[in-house]
Amino acid sequence: GTVVRRAGPLGRRIIRIHNRHRFVRRKIKAKTFSPKEAALWESYLYHITALPGSGEHSLKHILSFGAVAFAPLSSRLVD
Repeated sequence: GTVVRRAGPLGRRIIRIHNRHRFVRRKIKAKTFSPKEAALWESYLYHITALPGSGEHSLKHILSFGAVAFAPLSSRLVD
């Protein structure tokens, strides 16, 4: 993600090159992407890679040593 963000306008090209090398030229389960599917996939990959992360950055805090739940589920579980 950082490489694509720092590449600026070249970020789309990086994604396009990676996509075509990995998916379009190779057969995936005896089927290749059509040009339209490849363009949609490139757009999707670019946007999820170029935008800053959201929820995945919270995992280091949630799973850190000594973390305590704000509202634990154990008291709300039915036996």
